[in-house]
Amino acid sequence: MNERTITVLREIGIDVADQKPGRLTREQLEQADRVVSLGCPLPPEVAAAAEGKIEQWPMPDTTGKPVEVVREVRELIKARVQQLIGELDAADKQTGAR
Repeated sequence: MNERTITVLREIGIDVADQKPGRLTREQLEQADRVVSLGCPLPPEVAAAAEGKIEQWPMPDTTGKPVEVVREVRELIKARVQQLIGELDAADKQTGAR
């Protein structure tokens, strides 16, 4: 996790300073209803396990860009997550889940 990402997430109350990215397991992918990729290519075995569940959310590359650009991407992701939550809530209401 780079310092600019840590900084912009901390600004909204998310502390990831001690977090380390990990690999998804096949079991996690099989249990997921949806898999979101932020424009990163997925290894073939991951793509195969998540077939039909993958949503691509392409985001601008922030490598070497100023912190303001990272903030903009944070807000793009936040908006997409809020949209996804709304979709999931609507689907739950239709099926009577929760």
